[in-house]
Amino acid sequence: MNKKTVIIAVTLLVAIAGCVELKLIVDKNQKPDSIQVSLSEDAPQNAGRKENPIVVSQSEGLKYFYEGVSASEKDYQKVGNDLLTVLDKIEKMSQCTITKNADIKREENGVEYYKVNDKSFGSLSDLKSYVKVSVTDSLLKERYSGMLDGDAPVFKEFDDGLYVKRRNDPAKGFEWEKNPDKTIKLAVTGKEEGKFKTAATGYTIEIVDEGGIWKVNAVTK
Repeated sequence: MNKKTVIIAVTLLVAIAGCVELKLIVDKNQKPDSIQVSLSEDAPQNAGRKENPIVVSQSEGLKYFYEGVSASEKDYQKVGNDLLTVLDKIEKMSQCTITKNADIKREENGVEYYKVNDKSFGSLSDLKSYVKVSVTDSLLKERYSGMLDGDAPVFKEFDDGLYVKRRNDPAKGFEWEKNPDKTIKLAVTGKEEGKFKTAATGYTIEIVDEGGIWKVNAVTK
């Protein structure tokens, strides 16, 4: 092998090594699918949706917002399971049960609030979007009226983030019965155009198509 061939071979090896190193750096810094942050006021109205995610930073990646269950989904068993899972979380949150930091407190009008640690909700706006894409306005007023609004709401936003009202005993939620595969044990009943009902753990839940999104409209026992 002559000197020129050796130089070319060494150059190629260095180039290959550089490419491998670059690939490792890119892989290491690969952005995650989602990152939990608050949406800034000057962001486009549809920013954060899957078709137009917010770029948080070069290192932290992207943020998608929960968009609810599309009414194009006709597997009613799956729709029921997904919505009842969300409904249970909303029920618990309405009774002050959410991950929080009891060491960071605020008080307003004699009501004590703890800092919310659930990174899904960086602001009251995030929380409202999650609730309103899952339940109808009528159910929100009927069952969860004091959760987001009022003189002493369950959740309140201060200048350093979202807080939840103090409660010493954790809420149990609906305590849905589960199948062996961890899905909620439910029966789909009363199917009509644009709505259906499910029966689960002694409750009857009416689910309706509102603006192309399946939402819980009524809960009776």
